[in-house]
Amino acid sequence: MNTMMIKATVTALMPTDCRKSFYGKAIVKRYDDLNLSILESYGTPVCAYLNGMFFRLWHGWKATTGRHISAFTETMKGTRINKAGYEKMMTSNLSELFTMAAAYADTDRPRGEKVAA
Repeated sequence: MNTMMIKATVTALMPTDCRKSFYGKAIVKRYDDLNLSILESYGTPVCAYLNGMFFRLWHGWKATTGRHISAFTETMKGTRINKAGYEKMMTSNLSELFTMAAAYADTDRPRGEKVAA
């Protein structure tokens, strides 16, 4: 069996509005080797950013988690996402995302290039 050790850098997500902090309730796990970032809100993976695209990992919406999602999307791509935008995101799960990220990392394509389905 071939297993690969993947290291993540974990950082606290900073608000992009007038708030000072999310007080550790929102973190971003960044997997640089895979070009993948995952937002966790209150310990739950809720949103991911892979190769220029956002993916919805959680199917709920709460006011505070919504603020976390908006700050994450603004930090990653410069665009704040509201509830309607979040509900329109392509859905995925962590297993699918890591598979896509690993497959993409194994190619010679430049980062950010779209992969044809």
